[in-house]
Amino acid sequence: MIEVAAVVQDEYLNNLFFDKKMPQVKPENINIPRDDGNICFHDFKKKLFLNGININTYDLIKKKADIEIHFHFNFSSKSQHNLKYCVWPEAEEIFKLNNSNRLRKNYNKIFTTFDNDVDNIKFFQIKYPIHFKMIKNFGFEERKKLSCLISSNKNLSVFSKSSGYSERVKLINWFNENFSEDFSLYGVGWDSFFSSNYYMNRYVSKIIKIFKKKKLKIYKGIAASKTEVYQGHRFAFCYENVFDKPGYFCELIFDAMNNGCVPIYKGCSNIEKYIPENCFIDHRNFKNNLEIYEFIKNMKEDIFIEYQKNINSFLKSNKKQIFTVDFFSNEIIKHIKKDLSKN
Repeated sequence: MIEVAAVVQDEYLNNLFFDKKMPQVKPENINIPRDDGNICFHDFKKKLFLNGININTYDLIKKKADIEIHFHFNFSSKSQHNLKYCVWPEAEEIFKLNNSNRLRKNYNKIFTTFDNDVDNIKFFQIKYPIHFKMIKNFGFEERKKLSCLISSNKNLSVFSKSSGYSERVKLINWFNENFSEDFSLYGVGWDSFFSSNYYMNRYVSKIIKIFKKKKLKIYKGIAASKTEVYQGHRFAFCYENVFDKPGYFCELIFDAMNNGCVPIYKGCSNIEKYIPENCFIDHRNFKNNLEIYEFIKNMKEDIFIEYQKNINSFLKSNKKQIFTVDFFSNEIIKHIKKDLSKN
């Protein structure tokens, strides 16, 4: 049996990274369960085991493992393995150590979502695995609310004109001031100070948060269930953390699609390569928030249902394959076996 050490954040040690009890968020040390039960990484561990590969978080490894895999943006090495992978590193604007030159230097292979880095020598394409499900509640009847955003109040680690965080703040402020009855905000930290200005949000906000709370008409608190939120709304604003990076996806757009909530998307610059244009509303086709608002506010139910049907067609198609846990698992299994056979 091949032994693999998974390097993850400390809060996911003791194999919580692969556990169905892995929380979606942990605000104030309160665990909120994931709607998908963390099924993708749970199944990932099972699929590896069926292929003769036993993966556990590094704290449970009793002897030197055959290979070490760093997930997401865990850069510091936990041992001196000769064979090290980095799987799905975050954008360097979020974790600045994740620039391609540093990754190339410190890992044997990097499995990345960023198309421009893929060379099939050192960098290989992979996407965050998604647990897909089909839409069941069509139309407006069970969706009494117009639009929503589920996001945490965070910021990039460096200044970027392509910051999704800043754009979310601008959107939040706009709806709060203009059409608060048609927008629901869920997530951690929105009752504290925030700003669309990077430097204010990054540095000054830490001080202001101690003394001042922010009250928003649109803020609904932390989403105990993404499923319930999305299934109660017609549209979801899905802004990636960083814009205009080819191939860069988080789970945002898929969470909405899985629940029949039509995404209003901004982020991946070549999204049409992966998801058909008729499955989402492209933010780039509008001049401002008012144009988007008027478009979704006046949308007829039959047009909305057409979007939902297009989403279901995509979810049934092979086009989604690259986002599945099977693709994710098989790619890693293939490389592990190939690389260890050389030793």
